[in-house]
Amino acid sequence: MLNIGDFKRDRAIFEVRYPKNLLFWDRVGQVWDKVAEIFPDEIPTLVDPNRTQFEAGSFLLYVDNDQLRSTAKDDVTNRVFTKSTSDFMRAVINVLGISVYQRIGFRQIWTKEYKTIEETVDAYESVKISKSCSDIFSVNKRASAYNTLVQWEGKTLGASLSVRTERRKQEVQVPWEVRSLVKVESLEKFYLVIDVDYFTTVTLNNEQFNAGEWIRSAHKQVSEKVDSEVL
Repeated sequence: MLNIGDFKRDRAIFEVRYPKNLLFWDRVGQVWDKVAEIFPDEIPTLVDPNRTQFEAGSFLLYVDNDQLRSTAKDDVTNRVFTKSTSDFMRAVINVLGISVYQRIGFRQIWTKEYKTIEETVDAYESVKISKSCSDIFSVNKRASAYNTLVQWEGKTLGASLSVRTERRKQEVQVPWEVRSLVKVESLEKFYLVIDVDYFTTVTLNNEQFNAGEWIRSAHKQVSEKVDSEVL
């Protein structure tokens, strides 16, 4: 039986949306300064009157006039992600004077690698929430790609869940001098993917929102639910 500990978290994405903030155009320089204080190794990768983006190690940070987003790769622990993202959100929110939040969302993507697509499909069919499309549509042959998608929205919270198989190709880099002498084949990797987005469906204010607490609580609840209800 699978559990969430068998998976590696590929991505953690925390996003805040708010009403259009015109101060962004005047204070983008202050945003840059604050981001540099938190992430000294930050490098601007997108500079635009309406949006800006930074790379800082394993983090990708995005700001525009109606949303903030922090994305981290799998080599960032949830503790580090929570602390760095919370600091980033707090700094930008203070600079832009944001006080109303239309949507707060925390998306996490976990993967488990398998040697073959057959093993991946076996794993997919073993999870509680999956139901084979071949069963639904009476297809005789076994498929090589599956995706179960569930989404719900309540008065204050919502979630979307995808459990799917993925086949990823990795191109082999060969020096151009010898490309005509060797046969180049791309490598394939196979994954079972758990993709969960947990979000608010009601407007919140500053007194109701703390990024660090929200990330910790959402991570705990989603991990427990995936273990008990999905896998």
